[in-house]
Amino acid sequence: MVSIDLDDIASRPVTTPHCDTLTGLSARKRS
Repeated sequence: MVSIDLDDIASRPVTTPHCDTLTGLSARKRS
């Protein structure tokens, strides 16, 4: 299981695919 910030998930659309969500989180943490 990959650890994800619930706040980041909550701020995203529920319809966002899981893989896209992980990619988005990685991009946000890098920037």
